[in-house]
Formats: sequence, C-alpha cells, structure tokens
Amino acid sequence: MAGTRTMKAVAVKGGTGPADALYIDDLPVPPISGNQALVKIKAFGLNRMDLLQREGQYPLPPQAPETMGVEFSGTIEDLGPDANGAFKVGDEVFGLAYGGAYAQYIAVSTNMLVHKPAELSWEEAAGIPETWITATQALYLVGEYKPGQSVLWHAGASSVSIAGIQLAKADGAKAIYVTAGSDEKIDFCVKKLGATAGFNYRTQDWSAEIQKATNGEGVNIIVDFIGANYFQGNLDAAAKDGRIVNLAFMGGVKLPEGVNIAPFLRKRLRFEGSTLRSRDEQYQKKLRDTLVEHALPKFKDGSFKVFVEKVFPMEQIIDAHKLMESNQTKGKIISKMTIQLPTSDGEADLEGTSPSKFNALQTFRRLWELVTPARPEDISSRETDRYPPKTTVRRRRQSIADQSLDRDEHLAEKVASHQIEETVPPEKTVLYLAYGSNLCAKTFQGKRGIKPLSQINVVVPTLQLTFDMPGIPYMEPCFAATRRRTHSTEETGRVGNIESPADADASEQSTLLSEDPTSMPLVGVVYEVTITDYAKIIATEGGGGGYKDIVVDCYPFPKSQSPTDPIPEHPETKPFKAHTLLSPNENPDPCHLAVTDHQLPPPYRRPKSCYAQPSARYLDLINTGATEHDLPLPYRRYLSQFQPYRITTVRQTFGKAIFVASWAPPLIVILSLSKLLAGPDGRSPPWLVWASNTLFYVMWSTYDNFFAPIFGDGERTIEDTRS
Repeated sequence: MAGTRTMKAVAVKGGTGPADALYIDDLPVPPISGNQALVKIKAFGLNRMDLLQREGQYPLPPQAPETMGVEFSGTIEDLGPDANGAFKVGDEVFGLAYGGAYAQYIAVSTNMLVHKPAELSWEEAAGIPETWITATQALYLVGEYKPGQSVLWHAGASSVSIAGIQLAKADGAKAIYVTAGSDEKIDFCVKKLGATAGFNYRTQDWSAEIQKATNGEGVNIIVDFIGANYFQGNLDAAAKDGRIVNLAFMGGVKLPEGVNIAPFLRKRLRFEGSTLRSRDEQYQKKLRDTLVEHALPKFKDGSFKVFVEKVFPMEQIIDAHKLMESNQTKGKIISKMTIQLPTSDGEADLEGTSPSKFNALQTFRRLWELVTPARPEDISSRETDRYPPKTTVRRRRQSIADQSLDRDEHLAEKVASHQIEETVPPEKTVLYLAYGSNLCAKTFQGKRGIKPLSQINVVVPTLQLTFDMPGIPYMEPCFAATRRRTHSTEETGRVGNIESPADADASEQSTLLSEDPTSMPLVGVVYEVTITDYAKIIATEGGGGGYKDIVVDCYPFPKSQSPTDPIPEHPETKPFKAHTLLSPNENPDPCHLAVTDHQLPPPYRRPKSCYAQPSARYLDLINTGATEHDLPLPYRRYLSQFQPYRITTVRQTFGKAIFVASWAPPLIVILSLSKLLAGPDGRSPPWLVWASNTLFYVMWSTYDNFFAPIFGDGERTIEDTRS
C-alpha cells in the first residue's frame, strides 16, 4: 500500500549539478521488505558526501537509492515481516541508511535504527548517526584507540571531529589536538569542546606546532579529511607506531613533489583509509551497537552534545548546501521536514480561523479542515521568501511609550467592538507574540492570511506553554495556550503524578509522556502586524472568550546567544511590550482536578492542563514553526518532548469512528451557517455563537459520560499493553 503513495523528496535537475540544481520532486514512497521499517522523517543531516553525490563524484553502493541523505530522525510508520522486534509502529527513532534521507519517507533496515531519547530534539537526533558512527569507526575500529593516547583531529570544527573530540575526551585521552581554518573555530574546539590545543592552518605550521606541544613525541592517532596536502605533515606529526586514519580528500588526491615517506619505516606507521557508506550492514550494525552501548547514555545525561550550526526547512535545501560548501560552519547542518501532506489515515493540516466569541466555532472549523481533503503544497520559490525582516530597535522602543497600542491592555476589546477603527489608521501596527501553531508560516501567513511586517525571537520568563484549550476527543484533544508561570515544579507537582481517568480500564492506563510545562519559560516570535491584521487575529483566536488578550514583557535574545545555549531565566536584554493570548483559567493547581470534569459553565476549560496531549499534526506545526524561526535548540528539544495523542486500542478506533459519525452532521451545519452568516469582519451572529457553544458543551458531555468509559481515553495515549 505504501508503494502507491507519493512523497516529497529532494532531487537534482539533470541528475547531477550545482546546489542551484536542487529542487523538490514527487517520488513514490519506498516499499519495505524483510527487516526494514518505513520511517516518516522529521529531520535529516547534511554531510560532505551529499555535495559529492550531487556533483556525480561519489560512487554509490549498489543498495543506495539515487536520493541523497544517510542520516535522519523520525517515527516508524510500518514494519517489514522480519523487522527487529525491539521496534514497533509509532516509535521515535534515528538511524543510518545507505541513502534516501532527503525525503518525507525512507525504507531502512531496523538493524540501523536507534530509539530516540526524549532528551534529544529531532534535529539533534538527525545529526548523530553518520557523524558519531564515523567518529567511532575512525577512533576505535581503524585507529585502535586506547585510553591514555593522544589524538589529532583535522577539520576540528567539522561535525565528525566535534563528535570525535568528545569521544576521546570521555575515554581518557592524554591530549586532544585540532586544526581549523580560523581562530574562532579553534576557540570553539578548545573552550567549548575541551580540546587540549588547536592550530590555525592558515597562519601556523600545524605539524611543527604538534611537535612542540608533544616535546617531539608526536600524536598516536591522526584522523584526517584533507588528504594529499596534509600527507607530509601527518607523517611528521605522528608518533612511533602511530596510526593515520584517512576519511576524505578535501585537499586533493595527488601528492605534491618532495614528499618524504621515510617516516613510514622509521616510525613504524600505519596509514589506513576508510569509508562507512560502502561497508556491509553487519559492519555498520557493529558500530551502531557500540554507539548505543557507550554513547547513548551520555546523550541522555548531557555529557555528549550534538552541535547544530543551523536548521533549514527542506524547501531551503539549496541554501543548506551552499552553507556547507562555504566551509564556515561549526557543527551540523540539519534540514527539518516542514512540508505537510495528509497522513495514511486521512489526517491533514487543519489549522483554521473562527469568528466565534468563544472558541467553539474555532474548534469546529479546525475539525472541518481535518475531515476535508488537504491539497498538497505547491513548493515554489515564493515559499523561501516568506520571512519578514527583524523588528527594529526603534519599533521595540516605541512599544513602551505611554500611548502605544502595544501597552493598551484594552486593545482587544476596542478592536472587537470596532471602537478603534475611528481613531487609529488601518496601517498602524501592533506587536503580537505568537507561541503555538502561529509560529508556522503555513498557519499564520497561509491559512489565516496574516502578513507580518517584521518579527523577532523572544523569551517571556513570566509565561509558560500549555495545552489546555479543549478540542475534539480522539482527533484534536487540545490546542496551545499560555498561563502565568510557576517557577518551581514543587508548587504544581510533577506531571508523572497525574492519575488516569477513574473510568479507565486498569489494563489501559493513560501514559503521561510530556515534561512538566513549568520547567521552561515561553519562547516565541513577536510579529509586527497592522491593526487590521490584529483585529483578524482577535476575531479568529480570542474573540473575547477563548483566550484573554494581555500585554507582556518580551526579551530579545542577545547577539551572543548560541543556538545551543540554555534559555535565559533572567534575560539581560531590554524588554519591550507585546500583546499575546493567555488561557483565562488561573487555577494555581490545574494538575490536581478531576479529569472528566468538562461539565462547567462557559467558557470551558481543561481542568487538568497537564493531562491532554495535542495531536501529532498540531505538534508538527509548532515544531515546524520553531525550526522556521530558528528558535534555540534547548527550546526545540523541549517541544520535541511533548508526545502526541495516539490511538492504541481497537476500542478507541471504534470510538473515534462512532464519535465522528455522531457529531460530523451538526458540526457541518454549524460551520456552513457560520460561513453563510458571517459579517464583514468575519464574526458570526450571537445566536450562532450560543448554538456552537451549546453544541460544544453537549459534545464534551457525551464524551465524558459515554465515550470515555466505553471506548477509552480520547485525550491521552493509552499505554499499549499488548505483547
């Protein structure tokens, strides 16, 4: 069945060519067989071999597809009959393949998959397989490293060397040296990674410097990516009985005249070249097992880090390749899967708008978009031009002026009642903080039609992200919101202490998979929008009931902020004012109320904000937006820890079908009337708002009293206890 579907994948016009020849093509989803898994890719890593393959200069192994890419992260969608029993459908994994990772789906041996730790983001996980396995191979299998030896890593700021430095340091290396082409890269390797010393090959004779640093002894193991130009220097810098491991020929393949090979005999040296991609699966599996046994625990506890230079949406693969060709990076370049297509069970992008005073019509319109067919994205050059410029310092300073719209705490009310239209010109701008699916350009600019004039990434220490806005059971259990932040997890309790619904079957306990939301301040994007677009945001999101519009202090990230630096708890930058949407429920202890307690007067609130899980589709939108705006990696890692709602039992499958069949007709009627009777501002008449809220109340009541006890949890994934 999978073979009949199509997917988006990166291809090269004419088969080979420069970076500008890359484009997004439609290809068949690869079939699986034997021990393979079909993985839906979340992110993939770029490697030097990809540049060579694109140019037709890399001989592919016979089992490799034409599509580039060997490392990835994602979720298992299907398994072959002989698949490794350690994996099941829905597992989050990362892995190594012979090719094909520049795509939405990949068929790969389960022997080369690794379960993704929750501590790693999708981008970080995608940067591990090729990089860390190559470093492991070079250091241990080829270099035969032993604790107490010294190591020289050329191209010290490359992703493989970054991994190798950490491996050698953790395994008791006597000294670790690096070479690089700039002092900035040298400082990164020494100060950030812990290398003993580094040498700038542009300004220093690195081989002579190695001799000085080692008192003439040289280094035991040299890992080289340069080739011919470094051949003599490697011979001179190597210690007796040393090993030189060659992994690439970035500096050429023909030796210059005058090379003296006498040190080979005099020092009893061994020179060995190796490539990983051409090795058979059993060899690669051995390295994979070594990675799992020795490195994976250190990724979990934070001892090992994946340094990501930049994350690109797949649509910007040309820019990603050009950045790699520039040789200006320190760490991995990752491409994030941002192109959304309908999934195999028909779920598609449903992020829509609503004119409702309360959020019921908003929810129903999202459902409407869910059950209607989605149109595949048209990937064109305009997609890469959708990012507005950075909000200026002058505009941010204007936000704190006494009469600024950004400080007006009643602005939403004025906009909703049209009081603002007579006194404020439509081109007047407002600063608006987005944090959920509005991070994603496909939602904010596409579905909702908002046209930001500028934007800036910010941290808001006083707020936290929640998922306590009610949605549709079994389909879209909840949506994103914010609430005032509690700085101590002890005040709200750990999310793992929440009990499952009282009516749930004892053998089907709901698993609590997300991190405590109080552990991270809110990170988002402040958009500068016109007052007209702000009115549209209020109509489609707040409307006076679903959310409460508030004014908050937003702190820009400092210029010195690295993508891997922690989120500042107390930012030192100057704050500015912006409007955002807050969940009105200010209950200080939302995690200890009854779960099945939706029978409350409007506006309806999730009694347990820590309980409901958003859908995979909704989380994808948020993570996609975080990638598009290049939000800090710690926050993206935090977002990736939120687990989506999944149906895991047959009872739930039947429950979903009956629920949709029961509620689709009245929902369609409400939606049709809302479109037919909407005013010029998009708002519906009061009686229709009342009808939608009543329908929303009745729908949740039937879920609480009938569907949940009989068919199982429609808000949180039930642990699959089947053997």
